[in-house]
Amino acid sequence: MKKKILFAAIDFFFNDFYLEIVRTLKKRDYDIDVVTNCNDIAKHFENAGFKTININQLRKEHKFSEKKFKSDIKKLNMKSLELFANREISVYKSSKKYLKNQISLYIYFLEKYIRELSQEKNTRLFAICNNDHGLMNLTINKFCHANNLPVIHTNGTSLLQKRMFMDKSLYFDGWVKTEYMNHNMSLADKRKVKDFVDSITKKKSVVGFEPLLPNLKRLKKHFSYVKHYIVCGKSRRDFIDPMRIMMKWIVMPIRALFARRLYSNFNPDDKFVYFPLNMWDDCTIASNASEYFHQDEVIEEISKKIPKDMLIVVKEHPVMPGSTPLGWLKNIARLPNVKLVPCNVNTHDILKSAQCTIVVSSTVGWEVILWNKPLVVLGSPFYKMLKYVTKADLKNIGANIKEAISKKNDFDEVERFVYAVMHSDYPCYFFTPQMDFYFDKKNFEKIADAYIDSVQYYYSKS
Repeated sequence: MKKKILFAAIDFFFNDFYLEIVRTLKKRDYDIDVVTNCNDIAKHFENAGFKTININQLRKEHKFSEKKFKSDIKKLNMKSLELFANREISVYKSSKKYLKNQISLYIYFLEKYIRELSQEKNTRLFAICNNDHGLMNLTINKFCHANNLPVIHTNGTSLLQKRMFMDKSLYFDGWVKTEYMNHNMSLADKRKVKDFVDSITKKKSVVGFEPLLPNLKRLKKHFSYVKHYIVCGKSRRDFIDPMRIMMKWIVMPIRALFARRLYSNFNPDDKFVYFPLNMWDDCTIASNASEYFHQDEVIEEISKKIPKDMLIVVKEHPVMPGSTPLGWLKNIARLPNVKLVPCNVNTHDILKSAQCTIVVSSTVGWEVILWNKPLVVLGSPFYKMLKYVTKADLKNIGANIKEAISKKNDFDEVERFVYAVMHSDYPCYFFTPQMDFYFDKKNFEKIADAYIDSVQYYYSKS
């Protein structure tokens, strides 16, 4: 039986790295088809001898139908175009007409591909490997889940250094293997968990800071993105215009300077709840929790429902100070019971003093768990499964906060969850700590192992 892998490649920047992955998978006797919406990526893989499907070449045979599009949206559980493609509409400023045609084109390709594959004798689809959050990958994700097709996602990283996790969800909300929480932990296991937790909480490291001013690496990446945008052909509107990105980098330092006027000093003795801002264009929120996309409005709603003797402390995402829209920051800072604190305040210092922390979908929630502090969750992050976490909605957020603060934290559950996290990812990765690709033969072998193991883990019973 021939095993087929459909490998989705949408980012020109990853060309050479993805090529090594598919070469390694091919050596394991998997038949690889590469699908892309970028002309240059298609040529790159074709020149390396791989069968490549260029979505742009299907445009002439694809006919858009509004009736079929509405039917597909319903079948794929997309709810609505505005919710599914919120980031593309709100951030990339893509037109709804374009998005309808493009999503319809991707569905047309998938239906055609599966139909043709069913005609091949002794061949089965092993997996669709899907990385990153582009419109094509979002559509593939929905299509696969609606049609019970095996799909595996990764972003090439993990919560642990030099490792990465795999998930069947593009939003990475189910990658923790919960069976490890039932493991009978030895004293050695508990020591490892404690050492890991201490390494985060005592070191108080803040991951992700980048310099505001342009540097050579950032400029090289931007020019690579410009080339990618140009060679994508008609699919380029899936992505944000490079001029918008360039303007963002120019405006960010200026916006960061203006934002300083809105900051208040952090006082650990205040009685407060903490709300860390996600990146404003975060795909996980834009596509999977779009009701919380305008985080300034979310914070305003929370401010109306918290106890009168309590403040909300808000801090920008540390990766790129100045990236949050200034209008959002002004709206947040004007609220009488809200403090917008400087971006360089250490998150761990805030977590230690907070009555509870409210997150939509943020790794800060993971840090809260390591501190074993009260946590309120609005979205669907990977740690929402914990009983100790308070699941919330804006309508009842006041009661949710009180519940979280009064809830007795279960250290045993937290300890078991951390153990499960430490055993759910894989000993391979895309990037070095300096954010360069890690080209190493053994690393690619382990990445191939991770894809294969993940498919078997998630789909062997289905």
